[in-house]
Amino acid sequence: MPTSVAIELPRTELRDVRVLAALLPPQESVSIVAGSGEVEGSLAVDDSATAVGRVAVDAEDIDVIVRDVPMHADVAVEVNLREGDLEARRFEVSDTTVSVDNVVGKTPPKSKKAAEPWWCSVQVNRGTAIFSKPMTVNGSLRLQMYDTSAVVAMINDFTKPPKWMSLMPNVKNVEGRFDLDMGPNHTAVEDMTITGDKLELLGDLRVADKKANGRIFAKYGALSAGIGLTDGKAKLHLAKPRKWFESGQ
Repeated sequence: MPTSVAIELPRTELRDVRVLAALLPPQESVSIVAGSGEVEGSLAVDDSATAVGRVAVDAEDIDVIVRDVPMHADVAVEVNLREGDLEARRFEVSDTTVSVDNVVGKTPPKSKKAAEPWWCSVQVNRGTAIFSKPMTVNGSLRLQMYDTSAVVAMINDFTKPPKWMSLMPNVKNVEGRFDLDMGPNHTAVEDMTITGDKLELLGDLRVADKKANGRIFAKYGALSAGIGLTDGKAKLHLAKPRKWFESGQ
């Protein structure tokens, strides 16, 4: 690609990571309170105004609030920019990675045994992003997680699941994939498949105006259940839940 303009951003201190929060859609479950890090990047534009580049952000020991619980976390983001349209601020962002590590509570646990730090890694296999405020993202993602506690917490936010689901956060080494459509006023997760030891989670979920619509199938060992969500109201399906889920009702 013949380059007409090239910009290099050397590794620079990011004094307040809260500036990154402006890129995220408004939501209540997670907020960035404080922290610093480093950022670096590059951008090259050819004669046809097509841009390519990369942006890397590393932030260690940032303070976040997760569902009203103060926590520490390390965050690393590596964004690959391709086929960029500078006027529209739209880029292909395939092969982008987001890693969240060493997530621990700021208050000591009540039990004598400290909980192991939680972690999560997400890779964008295929996707596009529009860098507005907030950002719009559409693509296919893969994830790995320490355990399913974050997913179970999300389900608990929407409904009261069967009691056996309280066992699911103990499932370790979780993998999954899903399609993401995230805009200023909505977040949609489609074709979600999450698996672990004795665990299977399937779902399609859309949250807009603080109301959820969609369906979830959860199986842990010999136990299974379906959860239907309509305008924020949940209904459990315990009789043949997989058949109910696959019917798309």
